[in-house]
Amino acid sequence: RLAMLRADPLLGEVEPNRVYCSLCQKWVQLRQDSSYCAYPWIQHRSKCILRNQKKAQKLDAELRDDAASALGDDSSDEDADGEEDLSALDDVERERRNEDARVAKEMRREEKQRLLLTAAEQPAPFADVGGYASEYPDAESSRRLNGKGKQPAASPFADLDSPAGRLKFVLHSISYLFQTTYEQSDDLTMAALVAYLNTAMPPDKHEDFDTAEVTRAAKTLADRGKIAFEGDTLKLLD
Repeated sequence: RLAMLRADPLLGEVEPNRVYCSLCQKWVQLRQDSSYCAYPWIQHRSKCILRNQKKAQKLDAELRDDAASALGDDSSDEDADGEEDLSALDDVERERRNEDARVAKEMRREEKQRLLLTAAEQPAPFADVGGYASEYPDAESSRRLNGKGKQPAASPFADLDSPAGRLKFVLHSISYLFQTTYEQSDDLTMAALVAYLNTAMPPDKHEDFDTAEVTRAAKTLADRGKIAFEGDTLKLLD
């Protein structure tokens, strides 16, 4: 868990029960009853990226307005007491301060864009286990995006009627269990995993998972070096 968190390009610092988000520059609390539980961070990560993408767009618009104002404003300002116009020296100093402010704003924009680009090119390392961290945002976020009509949101529901969708659901479930309830020293039995998967589905709505199907799916994680088989149990590798 610690290695996966440290591999995330958006994390500045990682502690057992909290992580520091470089985008919003705030600490994100993880679960207090389990060290390095990544699930709260995954939820924060997707929402923080969306918020900062909107902020970056707003900042771009502000920078364009500032540039247009600087080029087109040739009028003189008066002081607060209605005295004489500012001297040429004061004009130069004011322009220098304005330019410094524009440069600082541009640097902040570029840093945000760099982090957002990094996040887009290198998604959270947890996503490669099942693909759900990035492909399936939480239901509230999906409804919010769809309601505004600004961006098509992926369905928050798993596809349990196609082989690819069922495979993803198994992989996501294994990842979720090892991030939330199963410590690295715990053994996840195939029987427990199959029971969990079938309990997570509405009754009589989809085909039940069987041991053979779940074992095939779990072997894809074993082939990637994520987990190890020990008899009929799964163990998380370092």
